[in-house]
Amino acid sequence: MAGSKKISKANLKKIFIVIIALMLIGGLVLSATFGFIDYLIGRKNMTSPGEDEYISSLKEWANYLEESVRENPDLLESKAELGLTYYEIAMYYYWDLDRENVLLYSEKGSDFLLDALDGGLAESWIALKAAVLFLMQEDEPRAERYFRNALELDEENAEAHLYLGNILSSRHLDDQARIHWERVLELVEEDSPEAQAARYYLDAYEIGDISGERGEDKP
Repeated sequence: MAGSKKISKANLKKIFIVIIALMLIGGLVLSATFGFIDYLIGRKNMTSPGEDEYISSLKEWANYLEESVRENPDLLESKAELGLTYYEIAMYYYWDLDRENVLLYSEKGSDFLLDALDGGLAESWIALKAAVLFLMQEDEPRAERYFRNALELDEENAEAHLYLGNILSSRHLDDQARIHWERVLELVEEDSPEAQAARYYLDAYEIGDISGERGEDKP
């Protein structure tokens, strides 16, 4: 469109992070496995001063899991569930723009997820969640490493393709990024959030607005 502003690389990354939050915040409770929903039902009235019921319940559950992990450090499933719970707490604070708590809980979450992963619980979703937590910590190299790890464990992990594509694009490796975005469209429903995000990036790529400097990206 004439007169429209091109999307800068910095703004594109900001949009991408917002899309992550929109995609994942809606699945917080649904993604919590190993009996978490049942636990919340039993803890409905546990709300700490200054916190809403949801985040207070998450913290109570994390405390319970911490104790379980201390008593049984070899239970990889408990470590994964604890890492996931901290992931959800970090996402809550991300949405609340509370940077201090985002860093605190994203670091806790990534530590426990990697303990589970390195201990032998080789699940693609564990690597994916760890990678998103590293993005929250602004540790892009480790985020890329675990997005790739998620794809090694499950090549059809559409979210990992989407996020890895963005990281590659942020380095002006847009041809490689396009491969991952196109793969997303092959893997998910047409109207899914992942598909909408992938099409957004592909459209920006095609019209040369993804960096605002397309003419300088290639020799």
